[in-house]
Amino acid sequence: MIDFELSPRIKATKNMIHMFAESAVRPVARQYDEQEHEKPWDLLNMVQKVMGGGVAGAFGTEKKEDKGEEEPKEKKPKETNLAGAVTVEEIFWGDAGIALSFPGPGLGGAAVQASGTPEQKEKFLARFSGDKPVWGAMAITEPEAGSDTANIKTTAVLDGDEWVLNGEKIFVTSGKSALEDSEGFVVVWATVDRSAGRAGIKPFVVEHGTPGMQITKIEDKMGIRCSDTVSISFMDCRIPKENILGSPEVVDKTKTEGFKKVMATFDATRPLVAAMAIGVGQAALDFLREYLTEEGVELRYGINPHRMTSLERDVMQMEADLKGGRLPALVGTSSLELGIDIGSVDLVVQIQSPKGVARGLQRVGRSGHMVGQTSVGRIYTTHREDVMEAAAVAGAMLRGEVEPTRVPENCLDVLAQQIVAAVSVEDWPAAALYDLVRQSYPYRDLPRSAYDEVLAMLAGKYPREIYRELRPRLDWDRAADRLAALPGSAYLATGNAGTIADKGLYSVHTAEGNIKVGELDEEFVYERQVGDVFALGSRSWRIERIADDRVIVSDGSRSLPMTPFWRGDLPWRPYELGAEVGRFRRLVAERLQDPGAMEWLCREHALDENSVRNVLSYVRDSMQAVGAIASDRTIIVEHCRDALGEPRLVVHSPFGARVNGAWALALRSAVRERLHASPEVLHNDDGILLRFSDAEQPLPLDLITALGPDEARERILQELPDSPLFGAQFRQNAARALLMPRSRRSRRTPFFLQRLRAKNLLAVTRQFPSFPIIVETYRDCLRDVLDLEHLLELLTAIQRGDVRVVSVERATPSPIAAGLLYQFTAIYMYEWDAPKAERQLHALSVDRDLLQELVQETALAGLLRPKALQEMEASLQHTSADRRARSPEELLAILAELGDLDTAELLARSGPEGAAWLETLAARGRIVERAIPTSWGFVRRWILAEEAPLYDGVFGPASPSPYEGEDRGEGGCLNSAGVAPSPQSPLTPPSPLTGER
Repeated sequence: MIDFELSPRIKATKNMIHMFAESAVRPVARQYDEQEHEKPWDLLNMVQKVMGGGVAGAFGTEKKEDKGEEEPKEKKPKETNLAGAVTVEEIFWGDAGIALSFPGPGLGGAAVQASGTPEQKEKFLARFSGDKPVWGAMAITEPEAGSDTANIKTTAVLDGDEWVLNGEKIFVTSGKSALEDSEGFVVVWATVDRSAGRAGIKPFVVEHGTPGMQITKIEDKMGIRCSDTVSISFMDCRIPKENILGSPEVVDKTKTEGFKKVMATFDATRPLVAAMAIGVGQAALDFLREYLTEEGVELRYGINPHRMTSLERDVMQMEADLKGGRLPALVGTSSLELGIDIGSVDLVVQIQSPKGVARGLQRVGRSGHMVGQTSVGRIYTTHREDVMEAAAVAGAMLRGEVEPTRVPENCLDVLAQQIVAAVSVEDWPAAALYDLVRQSYPYRDLPRSAYDEVLAMLAGKYPREIYRELRPRLDWDRAADRLAALPGSAYLATGNAGTIADKGLYSVHTAEGNIKVGELDEEFVYERQVGDVFALGSRSWRIERIADDRVIVSDGSRSLPMTPFWRGDLPWRPYELGAEVGRFRRLVAERLQDPGAMEWLCREHALDENSVRNVLSYVRDSMQAVGAIASDRTIIVEHCRDALGEPRLVVHSPFGARVNGAWALALRSAVRERLHASPEVLHNDDGILLRFSDAEQPLPLDLITALGPDEARERILQELPDSPLFGAQFRQNAARALLMPRSRRSRRTPFFLQRLRAKNLLAVTRQFPSFPIIVETYRDCLRDVLDLEHLLELLTAIQRGDVRVVSVERATPSPIAAGLLYQFTAIYMYEWDAPKAERQLHALSVDRDLLQELVQETALAGLLRPKALQEMEASLQHTSADRRARSPEELLAILAELGDLDTAELLARSGPEGAAWLETLAARGRIVERAIPTSWGFVRRWILAEEAPLYDGVFGPASPSPYEGEDRGEGGCLNSAGVAPSPQSPLTPPSPLTGER
């Protein structure tokens, strides 16, 4: 049984190490962090003399002594690993860099302990018990292999009584300490047989001073600087034959005990890595508490969360997270004491097809992780189409036919987020940041024009009065081509970071301990009331309270629960798998009369007897009903009527929903043009459904063959902006591009509000063809969501005759079509990017003419309070206290938004330092003051420097004004008397509500 109460001995160890870290480690931590590549030798020598055995034990090797026969003693609990974890946590609380620089066997010693013979352990580990500091290290990573051991290039060749090593290792922790600063060693992974893959990998002990081994590089790091990290080259490095750990023989290329034991060293040290993170996290929390105490901030414990300040909630959440992280570390460490392998999986169970060969291999590969074991998985299907796809996936998995990986390219929404994040840290020349971005593989071909459009969007190119969130996110000095942050840029970047789209889920927490037990869909929560009981996980829960971002529950095991639903997005079948499913169908159809078909399906596609019968029955039913089956070489167009007698057109296509979705858009456009009526169109992985309501004309069956690739492309581009898919993707892209920031940190924004905001943003930005997020949504839909490229290939193959189209008319749907129609029911319910109730509310728009008649011709503007108008005008004009500029860059943004302003108007829209800001901006050439002719003479007003050509085009080149040559005083342009601006100046920006100037 695992007991999480620390024993008195472990508590004493923890307190002792804590005092040591506080008194000896922390005082010198900053010194050795700033002086990289230097070691605290006084501290290290003391550690070796006082704690030598303890340090070694903390890293997985115990110091053992032969004391002969002793009297049997009372059996005590084994706490070696727990003591090591506690020691590591407290030392890392002191300083991570110094902790990693402590002498000891490290991973190298753990490898010797795991797979060395008794003689090897005695030879290599005895050195760590001396008076001098000694280090051990492990060399695994290579420049081209990373941690992929199957691709290791370092070789070991047996030459007589010596092993000859050749290769290079990088990122070796404590490599210099082990090989140059002490008489230590490094355990090197090398292959004795490249053809054997991982089975040929063996560990070798290379000791200090071995010829042919050389440290080629010492890394300069951004943190943990006291610990060295090096690269090591081996050129004909000769070591004794007995320095190999484990057997040198590769008996079976699928099995090797030596590699297995070395991998076991990582299992033993993973809890220590968790302890390291906990120590660092505890130190950060302690520093925060000390700072709050110095600032006079007192945390109030024991009060209700809604009465806490945001700071108190954040600190207490940090404390809870730290405790939550310490518990799994204790579980893992205690499991090692009991000999429990918490990472072993014997069998993977997959419900329904994994929808991809790579997904299937990844999930089934979770079992049998150890070398020599075989991964085992079972796929349980739920309907006949699912059986066909799962069989095709299983066959491709056995043959190793993995789909190609496609990297999204030139994603402008992610680019916008990364630009704001980079600029929030430091100013960047726009050209330099562009060069940096193009060093990333997905942006290697990014056009400069697209990059500039993203910068313009972030700098406030698009008028914010049409949508508030179009305000600038950064300042772009086009004259100097330099990017700078605005106040709030850093908060915006850190508070809205990430690319995973919000799915509108409510977290579920217990009322007693505030423990998170799961998540619920937003629409399910909206339909629930306090007291309802639902099932989640293996228990029933009763709703106690529904908050803005979470559901508080208690135990509801004595009531009958309802089953929650989640509106999720299943992965669509990729084109390559669709072609494989079609090929499988065709091969089964060709073997229907073959007596060996059942044996072939069992052998090549890993089907059991029941699945074989379902596969053969599925194909036989299709052949009998329509005379063919949809495959990689056949498309079936079936005309039938539903239960209400309305005509339906089903296109059987196995090429996946990405291809079928793009095809459906083109077909809807073509049918609407032909019949002057828009059909309802749905699609899934196996086909397309077109539903017509009392169509008077014959259904256009010929459109399937008549629609060419060029015509399809144009129709898709026309249909896409009005599709639900475009709206859903636009919402996600706008959020990633920081155009729809979260309302408050860690607070959930209701999903329906996100959809409404995205709908409004899309409506106002459609007028800008080059708006980056509109362009990105087109790219996203056509390349990442839909598969336009393979659809065009399919249509070309149809026109060439490589893929035949079979048309059939039936009074009732065929058995295959009936299965598709059943699947379409769920798609129809959740096709749009809004729940049913929300879509119904869209019809509740106000008829403004009727409303004006009901209020007896009173202007709607007259119904608004004058004070409200004044407040709104002050906000839009940036004259209210909370809307004035907080920096010179924000003052530039206001000038860009409102147009030319005189000095007094600019000062009214800035803080107390406004005059200095104007001076600075003018000196930098960001703004210029020019005389603008009016009916009563010249008026001097400030404009953006980049807008000067525009004003020259309207008013002519700037000419000498009556004020040129005046003595402007020592204050420069800001001290000019000028002409007092008229309150009725024609250039004064009009009020957006009243229209008055």
